[in-house]
Amino acid sequence: GVEIEGQTILKNLAVELEPGKIVAFVGRTGAGKSSALKAMMFPEIWSSGDVLLAGASLASLSEESLRKVLSACPQFP
Repeated sequence: GVEIEGQTILKNLAVELEPGKIVAFVGRTGAGKSSALKAMMFPEIWSSGDVLLAGASLASLSEESLRKVLSACPQFP
C-alpha cells in the first residue's frame, strides 16, 4: 500500500495492464480515483509503501522515465 500524509491511499491493490492500452479509473465521488492517480504519478509524496511497474518501484524511476510510461488526464471541477 501507499500512504500520503498518514492516510492510506492504496492498499492491497494489484492490477495487470497490457502495454499500449489506455486505462481509465471510474467510480463514485470520493472513491479515491484522484488519490490513486496522484499516488502513481508523484511517488516523491509517499510517506510509505510502494507501487511496482514491471517489477520496478515507481520511486526508483527518474522523472523522465516515469513520464515516458505514465500519462494522466486529471479531472477538474
